Amino acid sequence: MARQILVYGRSGSGKTTSVRNLPKKETFLINVNKKELPFRGGEKFITLNSDNYDTIQKQIGKVDKEQLGIRYIVVDDSQYLLVNQFMKNHSTQGKGSAVFELYNNIGDSFWSLIFKNQTLRKDLTIIYLHHAEVDETGFIKPKTIGKMLDEKVDIAGMFTIVLLAVREGNNNFFITQNDGTSQAKSPMDMFKGTKIPNDLYSVCQIIEEFYNPQLL
Repeated sequence: MARQILVYGRSGSGKTTSVRNLPKKETFLINVNKKELPFRGGEKFITLNSDNYDTIQKQIGKVDKEQLGIRYIVVDDSQYLLVNQFMKNHSTQGKGSAVFELYNNIGDSFWSLIFKNQTLRKDLTIIYLHHAEVDETGFIKPKTIGKMLDEKVDIAGMFTIVLLAVREGNNNFFITQNDGTSQAKSPMDMFKGTKIPNDLYSVCQIIEEFYNPQLL
């Protein structure tokens, strides 16, 4: 079973930048909005530019079965899978039950992607980079497109490891545990402290050592 990680945070909090040290030849980057990466050498990643679920799942299947040298799959930014599906379809769906059906389809598509990716080979790590939003109480949660979808899909609830990306001064960090104001979480004693550098390669190595110390 593949390992899946959710990294979420506000725009500019260093989510995409945290990819910079992942091995280029071992990383498959799904660039949902076809944006340029904010660091040198980003063009060297094996990249798919698409927001189409069928295309994405087909290419992930090839990585799983054929491209065995790839160890990391990054989906950047995963919330635009939700947003783009909504924006492409909401004006043609009418009202009433048709709107509910659209939201159901959006939720089903996103849930299915995460659920199916669990069945990939066990040496794969899938990382979803996702935007955050703050509700009226100040709670920081992964961004969706409305309360209707929130009731259908608890994104953070589908992951064991959820890191909150934050920026303090000129530095970016990951928060590994929540203080009641976010959905950050990780297994007890996995990370040394609740604030760590935003380096996803280092994070993946720590996670691998935690679960498989005999392999390192």
